[in-house]
Amino acid sequence: MKKNVFTLFIAMLSGIAYCQVGINTARPQGVFHVDAAKDNPSTVVTPPTTAQQLNDVIVTSSGNVGVGINAPTEKIDVQGNIRVREPLNGSNVIDFPSAVVMKADGTLGTTKASNVSLQSFQLKIPPHNQFTADFNNHSNTAYDSDNWWVVQKTSFNSSSTAPAKMTIVYEYEGPAFGNASNIFALLTAGNNAGFPDVFVASFISLQTVAGKSRLTVTIARTDHFYNAWAGTFLLNTLLAIKP
Repeated sequence: MKKNVFTLFIAMLSGIAYCQVGINTARPQGVFHVDAAKDNPSTVVTPPTTAQQLNDVIVTSSGNVGVGINAPTEKIDVQGNIRVREPLNGSNVIDFPSAVVMKADGTLGTTKASNVSLQSFQLKIPPHNQFTADFNNHSNTAYDSDNWWVVQKTSFNSSSTAPAKMTIVYEYEGPAFGNASNIFALLTAGNNAGFPDVFVASFISLQTVAGKSRLTVTIARTDHFYNAWAGTFLLNTLLAIKP
């Protein structure tokens, strides 16, 4: 008798271990099935319609989770819209080098630019030599920015046909960029110094000198034809690098 009871107990445990759990449905379609609106058919013969599945949540024996669909083909398969509230945002493309996209079949994937990478940084434009002497060989360190040094500046006075301008050589103190012919620079001058000065920036060259990348630019003042500048201004730089 005891042996029969023990055998029956083991059989019950086995049945429990492999049972399906249904909430609001007597006919669960997976290991765990919630019919939120309790509108699924009560018979096995009649499967839930697409509209009836929209309020269902299911977990299949393969570990797939379906929301609004009772036969999920992915680990998370959602029939309907998804909203993410208050996401954490990065500040630039370095934080998120790849973008999440929806593919034609409705699954999510990642994509990124395949033919270019971007480097952005902000450099300093020193005062004209009418106010601060020109220098070379990095003899003045006051205008360095992070990993970029101003190793040389050469000023030009205004004339009746040309505004005041300056040629600046910046040197990157990290590893050299590589093939400079595959790098394209976008430059804009910034002014947060409280002066009225407006500048235009022109790219001259990017080359490797003694194992360091050197960026040479020319800055010209455009708001006043005859005056130079006494303040320190900004050079916003974006490098597009082809692989």
